[in-house]
Amino acid sequence: DRIVSLDYCADQMLLGLVEKSRIAAVSQEVASDPLFSEPLARGLPRVRPDIERVLALRPTLVVRSYGGGPRMEPALRRAGIPVFTLPYADDLAAIRRSITASGKALDAPMNASRRIAELDRAIASAAALPRPPRALTALYVTPGDVTTGPDSLVGRLMATAGFVSYEPRTGWHRLPVEKLVGEQPSLVVRGFFDSPAHRQDNWSSSAHHVLVDALAETPKIDIAGSDIACGNWLAGRALDRLVTVRTRQVS
Repeated sequence: DRIVSLDYCADQMLLGLVEKSRIAAVSQEVASDPLFSEPLARGLPRVRPDIERVLALRPTLVVRSYGGGPRMEPALRRAGIPVFTLPYADDLAAIRRSITASGKALDAPMNASRRIAELDRAIASAAALPRPPRALTALYVTPGDVTTGPDSLVGRLMATAGFVSYEPRTGWHRLPVEKLVGEQPSLVVRGFFDSPAHRQDNWSSSAHHVLVDALAETPKIDIAGSDIACGNWLAGRALDRLVTVRTRQVS
């Protein structure tokens, strides 16, 4: 095999399911994932999602999520290169399906089963938590100055851990600074603050002194961006973090 992955999410799936000896190259985005992909990819070539560069590697299979844009897959297929595009997954059932499909496409069904079991252990741990005596709200905060409601992967993970999304609306919205001054959530969930690519600037309301002061006494938890960026078994690690803080800080 000479399998090549073209983007951050494809790197995670490939490196998490397939032995390094079967991988010809990973994407240059692997360096943006120091907690998971980069250690597994040491010694492997890096490639840009450019058709000529990819063809030069003589791949037997290309794995992608968004790498190379919409024209990449048709171009590779015209060149006779098989392509597997990761299924989109933004809830736990879809994540299971995506891992299963990826395991089949990558000829790694046993490794896929182990990754699903890893996720299921986190879900079982969350399900075993006692019902909270009161509604516990969680606010998801990003460096990009936005939050999301219950219909996102993060919102669903928070719900699985027993939290109600502080933001009730679906989709993505600006942080509700005025509401937060008068009504604090039970927990602040910070995502992607570990990544240099997602650092907030000085104008972000997530760093505004009014918001910082309002949430000074609110429990907070940081979730690695790599755990929630792609919708795979790593979401179980984010769920474990939520379960831990639910058990120790706000139960």
